[in-house]
Amino acid sequence: MKWAALWCCLPLVLLIQWPHWSVAQSACLNWAAWAALAASVSFLETIPRRTVKFPFFSLVVVALAIRYLSDVLPQLIYTDWTAAWGMVAAFGSGACWVAIVLFGTASIVRNSPSPGRWLAPVLFIFQIVSLLLIHLHEWGIYSFWRISDNPGGFLPTAHIYADISALSVPILFSWAWWAAIPAFFGILISKSMTAMIGLLAGAAWLSWRGWNENKRIVLSMVSFVAFSCVAFLIQTPFHMFVNLILLRVRTWVAAAMAIVRNPLGIGMDALAYSREVLEKTNLHVLPHSASDALNTLLYTGWIGFLILAYLVYRGLRDLGSDPKSVSLVITFVMCCFARVLGFPQVALVAWVVWMAWRIDDSQGSDHSSLSYGDLVEGVTKIESKEPLYA
Repeated sequence: MKWAALWCCLPLVLLIQWPHWSVAQSACLNWAAWAALAASVSFLETIPRRTVKFPFFSLVVVALAIRYLSDVLPQLIYTDWTAAWGMVAAFGSGACWVAIVLFGTASIVRNSPSPGRWLAPVLFIFQIVSLLLIHLHEWGIYSFWRISDNPGGFLPTAHIYADISALSVPILFSWAWWAAIPAFFGILISKSMTAMIGLLAGAAWLSWRGWNENKRIVLSMVSFVAFSCVAFLIQTPFHMFVNLILLRVRTWVAAAMAIVRNPLGIGMDALAYSREVLEKTNLHVLPHSASDALNTLLYTGWIGFLILAYLVYRGLRDLGSDPKSVSLVITFVMCCFARVLGFPQVALVAWVVWMAWRIDDSQGSDHSSLSYGDLVEGVTKIESKEPLYA
């Protein structure tokens, strides 16, 4: 009951916005608070439900430490000591956030019942309500966001909504084929090419893992992407479509040139991208690097990128053809072509999917069927040297 109540509070992470805080900052604060609450609930468990080790968590800590240090150190060079004190405080708050979320993650995976059984119904309800809010905004009846020109229902932008819809498709399709229709429709009206590329990657992954068992969802995803591309080209002049692609390619080229000049990273202070990319290129580029993977290499250098690449390799090696694995593959591929996990809303949903996958993957070592009485009886038999399985 306590874990059910805790999981029911998770949607509040996306809905609560604190005064004088941005949507992203509020989501990060709520995320840490929920993870801390989950860690507190885990202390009420008599014994862990499952034995799960996290050998890669040390690498995660190192990678995130590099990320925050790269944020702080360049600003210490360009600012006076008063601003430098603020940077040190920012590093400390970021380190505390990382520690809380990692501790909450380990507590949930080891002690919480699997959220996989309710993940699809919750995502389906989210899709239906978001589509309703999107159309109410377009009709001028009601707007959930007052200052967003292109909201995604509960989410501040349609791009974020499309990313969550894309990683939701395998989970919804496995629950009921018709449940994926709202997610497909949401991607279509959002016109997100990143989401379509993610779906193609998911289809390719399923085909590689087993065509005969997955051909229904593979054909559905490929057919939807083909239809969406045709509809997008009909509504958008071809030259505008080409210009959008060239703009992103030019941005990647300019970022690559900055990486060559700064192999240890440019740092993540507010002016780093402008100073090292925008001011040192003659190309017309985006105000961001348009790729989470490229961001990691650009900001943290080759050291941080290699650590991240190793973590991704470890993760992809263990994934299968189950719906949550495909959702994680879709998320990874989208991160290569756009800013995805940079939005805390998408990162939170991907985090929940990963925890559900990790819990289900470790069910072989699940101890949830053992009661405290069974444990005491086993210990008594061992102490009395009686046969344990007599």
